[in-house]
Amino acid sequence: MKHSANIAVSGVTPVFAGLPKNVADKPTAMKSAGVMQARMVILTAALGLSACADPKPVSVEQAMAICTEKARSAIKPDVSVGIGVGTGGYGTRVRTGIGIGMSSDYLKGTDPKEVYETCVVARSGEKPTEPLRL
Repeated sequence: MKHSANIAVSGVTPVFAGLPKNVADKPTAMKSAGVMQARMVILTAALGLSACADPKPVSVEQAMAICTEKARSAIKPDVSVGIGVGTGGYGTRVRTGIGIGMSSDYLKGTDPKEVYETCVVARSGEKPTEPLRL
């Protein structure tokens, strides 16, 4: 047998006030929406934390290749120059661009060999098997 009770409290607005009638009549729909929202929050938090996790170590050879480029950027700024020609609704256009990039190691004056060795150990967990060759 099913029992139900209606309790009226004056001055209290019901939780479902202002909702469409088909939703207000179905508290289970509201519960499932709340559960879905909680799941989305948990999933978003888990993805955010996984992005902060340490990357998987790579082989020493891969780390040395990656870190050689990082050490090169500690020696001098990276400069790029580009030029392009394109046609479109406004006729022919010439575009130019100049880019200058400086690593923090360059700005701090860090020794490229130190950058290389620290980078290889951080990425592979091992010391480099070959010296830095620029």
